[in-house]
Amino acid sequence: MGPHNMDATLTFNNRALAQQFTKYWSRATLTGHTMSATGDDGITTVKVYNVTDNSKELINNFINEATQ
Repeated sequence: MGPHNMDATLTFNNRALAQQFTKYWSRATLTGHTMSATGDDGITTVKVYNVTDNSKELINNFINEATQ
């Protein structure tokens, strides 16, 4: 049985931060993502694919740094 691949959807209330995350994600994992248009409420969602334990760690690190 192979590793379980998981997708993750992140919600940002700031498009610039969403773009910063997608750059970080692409560089760190060399995998793709999809980014929504920004809604009237300013919310942008980013979906990433094939999240592993390592890349889950990357997401947590990014969020911790962004929210300091």
